[in-house]
Amino acid sequence: MITGVITCIHNEGKILLIKRSDLKIWSLPGGMIKPNESHYDAIIREVLEETNAQIVPQELFGIYIRTIPFLEDTTFAYKSSIKKSKL
Repeated sequence: MITGVITCIHNEGKILLIKRSDLKIWSLPGGMIKPNESHYDAIIREVLEETNAQIVPQELFGIYIRTIPFLEDTTFAYKSSIKKSKL
């Protein structure tokens, strides 16, 4: 089972999206949770790695479970705000 996080960052009337290098599509920032890492720490780390923005995770708004043969993944979706950014 794979567990990940994504976050919706709303700032000044805009939503932050990233262009994924693997699939060449736009998506919310996020990624996999490392062993012994909290959801909040994973979101903060992933957004910093992907955008160089510091965020504050605020609230969980969804849990998405995908089940396909031989694989199940769960993604926790959070709302976040920008703390500091060089965007």
